[in-house]
Amino acid sequence: MDRVIKAKTVSYGLIELHEHDASYYITVNGSIKEQSSDLNAMESYFDHYD
Repeated sequence: MDRVIKAKTVSYGLIELHEHDASYYITVNGSIKEQSSDLNAMESYFDHYD
């Protein structure tokens, strides 16, 4: 099951951190930009989007 863990709006659109089957990915305006099984790494990547 896919779920959004975090989301924020920045000047260029919507950033979301998703969980799917013990894997995580970040989308920018609906397009996958980063993917990993390491949640800590993905949260760090998420925090760098401004």
